[in-house]
Amino acid sequence: MNKGGGMNKGDSRDGRSEVDDTEIKLQKLKLAALQAHKAGNQHQALRHYEHILQVEPDNVQMLLLAGQILLDLDELERGADFFRRAIALEPNQPRVVFNLAHVLCYLLKYEESLYYYNKVLAMDSAKEQIFYFIGHVLFRLERFEEALHYLNLEYQINPHDPLTLHDMGLIKLRQDKQAQQEGVVLIRRALELKPDLCGIEIPDLEPLQRHREEQKSITHIFRTPDEPVAINSPTRYACLSYPKSGTHLLSDIVQLITGDGFYWPNDYESKAFPKGGLEKASDGHFLIGHWCANHDLGADLRDGRYKIVVQYREPRDQMVSFYCYYTGVAADPDNMFTQMLTGVSQEVGFHRLIIGCPVEGGGLIPGQAFNMAVWIEQWRLLGGMYQVPVYFVTYEEMVENKVETIGRIARFLDRPLSREECKKIAETTDFKKPSATMKKEDVPEKFKRKGIVGDWRNYFSESNKLLFKAVNGEILTKLGYESGDDW
Repeated sequence: MNKGGGMNKGDSRDGRSEVDDTEIKLQKLKLAALQAHKAGNQHQALRHYEHILQVEPDNVQMLLLAGQILLDLDELERGADFFRRAIALEPNQPRVVFNLAHVLCYLLKYEESLYYYNKVLAMDSAKEQIFYFIGHVLFRLERFEEALHYLNLEYQINPHDPLTLHDMGLIKLRQDKQAQQEGVVLIRRALELKPDLCGIEIPDLEPLQRHREEQKSITHIFRTPDEPVAINSPTRYACLSYPKSGTHLLSDIVQLITGDGFYWPNDYESKAFPKGGLEKASDGHFLIGHWCANHDLGADLRDGRYKIVVQYREPRDQMVSFYCYYTGVAADPDNMFTQMLTGVSQEVGFHRLIIGCPVEGGGLIPGQAFNMAVWIEQWRLLGGMYQVPVYFVTYEEMVENKVETIGRIARFLDRPLSREECKKIAETTDFKKPSATMKKEDVPEKFKRKGIVGDWRNYFSESNKLLFKAVNGEILTKLGYESGDDW
């Protein structure tokens, strides 16, 4: 400023220079952000985008790019917020609106998702699968008649879309008998077109059945008076059971067969038993739990020359026990299974356990029968891969043919028992008697429910039965529990 208050000749140039410098820095930052994004350095790119948006909060391109990175990083809520900001600035971009609707659907925000899907329909009625997505959200909102209208529109365009067929089938299962049969057909067609439609693909269980037949072909079960008490003692072994399949019973029986204690490491998630974890079991103890097969555990079992007893259960009864467990004595509002099974009718709860249930963030909890079939088959494959002997036993055998089953397990573990010894163990582990495993684990006896075979008949509605036949009927037949759909 000069004495008279006017500008000096160089002042305006200095101001423009500062503006130019800021603009140059911003352009360099944008270039760096795009380069980082292209190179896969998502966190760095996101930091750059957020810095740019502090200067240019209405930059739609930066909002969209930042939002996409957040979706890739599974920060869906934040990503949706960036998309909302972009749409508020430029509301007529069908692709962006469509993406936001998807994200909201993944977040289970169905009402808001429906609002944006309808906006897409108004802008671009030819948008691929728009009728399916509107129908799907309406189905999730239990507005079934409206949902079926839009799904039928999608079906006319693409009659071979498995997602459309699946949702149409589920809705028809809620209608009259003729529609229910149509629903079964539609769901089966959908699964033929997309075997992993319910979050997981049914494995081929025929090798398992052959394995089981080989087990049953062994006729020398009980120890004879002239046979030694232990053949290759001490045999190292582990016992794995699918959840709600009689784990405590298996543990109680094996403790009495071998005289060993059990080691149940509850501090690990079922899918994450670590390498070296077997070493935490002290001598004279065997591993028990619901552990999923993994290569580290397979290598440890091989190197330790272990044998494995793997137990599973009739899928319908397992499902009922699972339902009662998470809605009854073990109900926990913070548990995802309790959340998916409460606040809905029992029929809907079993539907969710049969076909799986979407969770916030776009994931899907697979149906229980699917999940159990994969769990069983993974243990069979792991045993073959690492040359670890595996004995498969069902809960039904433990209940209905208990003495012989105890003898077979004892023989497998190289601790053969006489028939009389097996009878005594069967009596000691009667369902009505206290469980040694539950007592040591401080599990209240009320956690026991019924322990009977076929209890699913007291819980499944006709709609549940039809859905189970459509989705899991093949699992029942391949596991040997049914010979067809006539049940």
